[in-house]
Amino acid sequence: MGLVANGPEPKAPKNPETNSLDITHDEKRQEKHRIHQFFSSLLADDIADIYRDLKEGLVLSETHQAPPENIIWNWRVLFYSHWGKHAMDALLAIHFRRQNAAS
Repeated sequence: MGLVANGPEPKAPKNPETNSLDITHDEKRQEKHRIHQFFSSLLADDIADIYRDLKEGLVLSETHQAPPENIIWNWRVLFYSHWGKHAMDALLAIHFRRQNAAS
């Protein structure tokens, strides 16, 4: 049970006929929209972090400031230390969004 500042979190009343939470269609739609917005913002952040990590190597390659093997080595280090997790999180966010779009 979650807690709010002044005590326990209020619960939706149960429908005595179905013994389930009495949540309206509009409330379900609003909650789905909030979840969609949350995952969309996370996805945007993940993609931005991946872009920042990879862009530096692309600029170095285009301007011939570093040999390709150094750029690839740096991408690999950054993959394991930073952007690889963002890539996995982005895939999970996309998967979650597609699953919820189907329902």
